[in-house]
Amino acid sequence: EMHKLKIDTEKEIKERKLEIKAKEVILKGLIRGDSLQDMSRLLANELDKDYNRALTLVHTETCYVQNQATINSYKDAELEEYEFLAFLDDRTTEECRKKDGIKFKLEEAQAGVNLPPLRSTPKM
Repeated sequence: EMHKLKIDTEKEIKERKLEIKAKEVILKGLIRGDSLQDMSRLLANELDKDYNRALTLVHTETCYVQNQATINSYKDAELEEYEFLAFLDDRTTEECRKKDGIKFKLEEAQAGVNLPPLRSTPKM
C-alpha cells in the first residue's frame, strides 16, 4: 500500500511563514522589552496587516507566554494549584467571568481551557 503524501498548498505555506514571522517579532520584542503597541506596529508593518489585528495577536501570544512562565515557576516552587483571575470589566467574556476565582490543579493547567488566554488567536 502506498503512503499518502501530504502536499502543502500555497495558502498553508504562506500561513506557516506568517506564523513564524509573528513568533519571531514577538519573541524579539519580549527580549528587548518592547511595548505591546511597538510589537504590534512592527508586526503589522512586517506582515502588511492591520494594526488592530496585530495588537490582538500580540496581546494573546504574550498572555500565553506569561502564563506558561508563571505555571513553570509554580511547578518549580512545588505548588499544587493556581487560581484563575480574570480582569473584570465590560469586555470580559462570560467564560472568563465564570472561571474567575476558581482554583485548578497545576498539573491540569491547559491554555484555552482553564488557563488564559481562553480565546484563540485571530488569523492574520
